[in-house]
Amino acid sequence: MMNRVKYNLYILIGASIIIIISQLLSSFLTTSSFEKTYKETVVSRYRIVSKEIRKNVETAIDYGKPLDRFGDYNRIIDISSGEEKTGIKEIIIASPEGDVFYSMSAGITGKKVPFKRIPVFKNQSDEYTFDTKTVIYTALPLYYNKTDWTGVLYLGIDSKMIKDQVAPINQKTMKYYGFSLSLALFITILVLSMLLLYTEKSKKREMFISIIIFVILTFSQLGSGLVNNKLYEVEYSKLFNQNMKTLSRVVKTGFDFVLSLDIKIDRMKKAEEIIHERVKDNIECLEMRITDTNGFILYQGDKNNKSIQVGSGEKENFAANPFRIVTTLNSNQQLKGYLFVYMNREIIKEKQRNLILDILTVILISIVFGFEMMGFLHILIVKNTKLENAVVVQKSEDNMQIIRFTAFIFFFAELIPLSFMPIYINELFNLQPLQLFNTSRGTIMGLPISSYMLGVMIFVPLIGFITDRFGVRKILLSCSLLLFAGAILSAFSTSIIQLMIFRFISGAGYGGIIISSTNLIIHSIPDKSRTTGFGYWSAGFASAAICAVPIGGILVSRLGFRNVMIISGIAALILLLFIFVFIKKDVVIEDDISDEKKHASLSDFLCIFKNRNLLVNTLLSSIPYSLAFVGLFQYLFPLFMDNKGISQSDIGRVLTIFGIISLSTPFFSRIADKIKNDKLFIAAGNLINGVFLLLFLINPNIYIFILVIIGLGFGSMLTDAATESFITSTDTAKRIGEAKTLGIITTYEKLIAIFVPLTAGALISATGFINTTAILGIFIIISTILFIIFSTNPRKNEGKDE
Repeated sequence: MMNRVKYNLYILIGASIIIIISQLLSSFLTTSSFEKTYKETVVSRYRIVSKEIRKNVETAIDYGKPLDRFGDYNRIIDISSGEEKTGIKEIIIASPEGDVFYSMSAGITGKKVPFKRIPVFKNQSDEYTFDTKTVIYTALPLYYNKTDWTGVLYLGIDSKMIKDQVAPINQKTMKYYGFSLSLALFITILVLSMLLLYTEKSKKREMFISIIIFVILTFSQLGSGLVNNKLYEVEYSKLFNQNMKTLSRVVKTGFDFVLSLDIKIDRMKKAEEIIHERVKDNIECLEMRITDTNGFILYQGDKNNKSIQVGSGEKENFAANPFRIVTTLNSNQQLKGYLFVYMNREIIKEKQRNLILDILTVILISIVFGFEMMGFLHILIVKNTKLENAVVVQKSEDNMQIIRFTAFIFFFAELIPLSFMPIYINELFNLQPLQLFNTSRGTIMGLPISSYMLGVMIFVPLIGFITDRFGVRKILLSCSLLLFAGAILSAFSTSIIQLMIFRFISGAGYGGIIISSTNLIIHSIPDKSRTTGFGYWSAGFASAAICAVPIGGILVSRLGFRNVMIISGIAALILLLFIFVFIKKDVVIEDDISDEKKHASLSDFLCIFKNRNLLVNTLLSSIPYSLAFVGLFQYLFPLFMDNKGISQSDIGRVLTIFGIISLSTPFFSRIADKIKNDKLFIAAGNLINGVFLLLFLINPNIYIFILVIIGLGFGSMLTDAATESFITSTDTAKRIGEAKTLGIITTYEKLIAIFVPLTAGALISATGFINTTAILGIFIIISTILFIIFSTNPRKNEGKDE
């Protein structure tokens, strides 16, 4: 046994490591999130310049000058002569196909654009932004007479310039986190040392240790988060002000030119249309006004209206206003009037609100991550208190901790791509479109997800056949290796076909671990606590969803799709190492385990059709659940939010709600074990899923979407808490073995899940997103009603037997 000093040292070192890792994670995510916001705001300033260049080019096109016959582009693009000029690394004017007519860089004119991605524009208001290694490009379409798409204007912004601007802000952020970390470590070591020295080892003391770590972690995160949020608000306000100054300067340049032609300021034709168009093109601007030298308003324009105010007698207020930029309008250095540019205060508030949400999301992720690390610390201490030749775990309570942390790492690796996988597929489709027998785009984009499910379906029964021969540990290690290989290969996919193959490999690894984990739970948790054991697995999934989904969304904005897929592969590698170290032998428990048949026969695979509860559960519960989770949660919802213009980080943040709710699964699992009526929980969960999906018929906005996610979270939590127990309590499971039965059922479920993305894609193409969710909601409700009618409660006599 570990002596007291060594035990106390483990606690102090472990607690310190948890605090350090959580703070490092928090600082990385916070700076990454702010860098994304900072970059988007800077890019929006250069987009103002780009739109002014486009206006000049399109004016020339409208006068009949073809793009490929311009003699001197430099006169047209001279608008970039302000302070933004230092950040412009490239300006390219090209055909829709990518043939370059003009470039700031020598040797590109007459060739193809120096990047693979060539955007396709459907209308004049479309805008695209994409990154290369050193340049951030904004792309705007060039139209002839606002009807014919004739070219593309690319403006390249120096990435290094943005990084250099962000660096000093990040240094301040790291100082705040450094101070917070030092203080948190000091308090942690001081308080825990006193507790360990003056109290005896007990479960009560272990609970106090966990509470102390949790409280210190929470307050340190909140303190550093709030301080950094204030810093970010100040920096964002500076950026916003710079953007408005740029807009003001660009508009002023145009009107100064008109006034230099001896046109009087109150006689400028279409001045109100010009400022109206500028406001419409810039979401950060609320309104523009032009006045004479005495402040009388002559022209006015906002996003919806334009008007000539000459002679109205309305006068502008010259009092100081922090949300307004005032610029003089001159002719030959003589004052002719003023330009007033009003900032959109709602946009400022929205950005500040997003900054706060980012900070709170990061704090939540760090706390949940720290909580799981506390579980790992418990596992580590338990392992080091066992005899060297003992089995891995000896108590079901310890088993549950290993089950939960295994689930956490496993799902963390697999859920990282969740917030962006459909968008990644869309990117690959745009780069290399795929045609299959006149299949719709939506159906083709569902193929990589279906291939993933196909891998799951094939490997679930395969692993069921070979588990007894090779053991759970070897299977888990091998499948972790498949997860690693699938993620790394997916990162380097260049087409949807390649991605389909590599996601199949990932699906094979996923299926193997899912069925092996079922064996792990069944053979390490007593029958009376079986539902709780599955609840701990679901809780590990919930924690992973909270951490992995937003982390994936934040990282993809900073590192790109491919690099984040590599990170997913690294997480799978960590899973492999954890299994190698902490699952040394076949797991046993205190209770005896009934003998099971070594292999599932063909007749066993047909057992589902002989047992009413299994058949009803598969057809009327598993299918609806797959539609709700795979079809909607993993496929339709990310695409829906992306189409609404919601960023990947926001998609991850919204989907995190699902994980937060699912954290309570162990609690409801314990209730299900006491009530012993799994049918009730399954029916209630699926009904909630179906009813909440119908809410989209009311008003398909982001708030309804969040409400639907909350409903799916509660519904899935109740279903997860009882489904496995419902299956393993049937007569068939008792006859052929619980693990084998779950493996067979899982095979059927994954077979069904293969067709879910394809079905969802086809429904979207045929009926649209809203109608698709309504159809699925109605289907789930009808299926649940039939489930209630035809199923029975297989645990109704369990309490009597005991």
